[in-house]
Amino acid sequence: MFRKMFAAVLGMGLMAGAAWTAENNSLPKELDFEGYADGSITEGTDGWYPSATNIVVQSSIKNKKTKAAAIPVDCILSNRFTGITNDNVWIHLDIRPSVYDGSNNPAIDTSSAIMFYVNSNGNFVMRDGPEDTGSWKTNETFDINKDGTDWLRI
Repeated sequence: MFRKMFAAVLGMGLMAGAAWTAENNSLPKELDFEGYADGSITEGTDGWYPSATNIVVQSSIKNKKTKAAAIPVDCILSNRFTGITNDNVWIHLDIRPSVYDGSNNPAIDTSSAIMFYVNSNGNFVMRDGPEDTGSWKTNETFDINKDGTDWLRI
């Protein structure tokens, strides 16, 4: 989805990405990559599921911790939960996003709890609406440095 890699330091109540299957994690849960060796993330470790082997833990691009995940273009790193009865879950991400260079919005993945990208103007574009429908909404009141060097907390 992003032209360049973006690094994410995930200190969160929950990182929800793909379908709510596999791991039976509970809330609250705080996840980061401090205990991981540099390199590929093994599928299922601490509930992480990378969509590609080039999603890696690395220590060269990071924010406040010593390690972060680097997620290349068109890749997904998800953490899955089952049996969660909470209606509202706080998600906290420290990210260093790059600009999406596509001319069309990405397809909406209805199994994802959070989806966003940064458009060529430096604006956040987020999925808005119910799980089964929803649409893309652009936040034009906030823009980022388009060279992919700013860390943002969302």
